[in-house]
Amino acid sequence: MSKIGLWVSSVVASMIMIGCLSEEPAHIELGKDFNGYQNKVMDTTSAFKLNDPFMIQLYNGKEFGVDSVDMILKEGSVSGATLFERKVRVKSNSRDLVIRGTQNDPLTARGFLRTSKVGDYVLIFSLNGQMIAQKQLSLHNSKK
Repeated sequence: MSKIGLWVSSVVASMIMIGCLSEEPAHIELGKDFNGYQNKVMDTTSAFKLNDPFMIQLYNGKEFGVDSVDMILKEGSVSGATLFERKVRVKSNSRDLVIRGTQNDPLTARGFLRTSKVGDYVLIFSLNGQMIAQKQLSLHNSKK
């Protein structure tokens, strides 16, 4: 094997090793559709009609290490009024959390957020008081 071929193979091997060791940053994906083959919420939009299907996937980047995380919904911005806060169960050895209804009874934006008020919101997940991830979303009237 030539020196160039050896160099290319070592670069490829090190890129693979770096990819295996690096952690995906924590983030939230919102969408109206779920891909069952990849077990992934399709991050299609952050704007929902009140009656749209509403699915959430939290990627932690590493194992949670606990049995629950806090989910907080705030009005407008991170400093806005807290509309609700609840604990959500997670598997401690899991790296992600999916929240969605069943195929026959999908969770809607209105049902999940427990509001009919249109506007901007911030969804926050935290663990032991430390924010894991946040995502802006907006609700608009179904008649538009």
